[in-house]
Amino acid sequence: MSQPTRVALGAELTIYRAAELRESLLAHLAQPFDVLDIDLSDVAEIDSSGIQLLLATQAAVHSLGRSIVLHDPSEPVRDVCGLLNLGSLFATEPAAIGKQDGAAS
Repeated sequence: MSQPTRVALGAELTIYRAAELRESLLAHLAQPFDVLDIDLSDVAEIDSSGIQLLLATQAAVHSLGRSIVLHDPSEPVRDVCGLLNLGSLFATEPAAIGKQDGAAS
């Protein structure tokens, strides 16, 4: 197998880009890799279609016997995943999903 493959999804992870991003991710799945490293650092907007895309990609990667990591999820990604209690479903680095930055006690 090869080194980790990093894929940056851009600023918008919404229904408006879901089909385009799906095709891009499917193309990456067809390539040899050990770890699919999805860079979420630039995501400024995410909706349920974006979450669905991440979950479907995770299932596809796992069905190939490979690993997936969400790299540096942005605050909007962390917020949505935390709200939906999905943080434990994804391996992340370096920022943890579900962590609330600056949350008041």
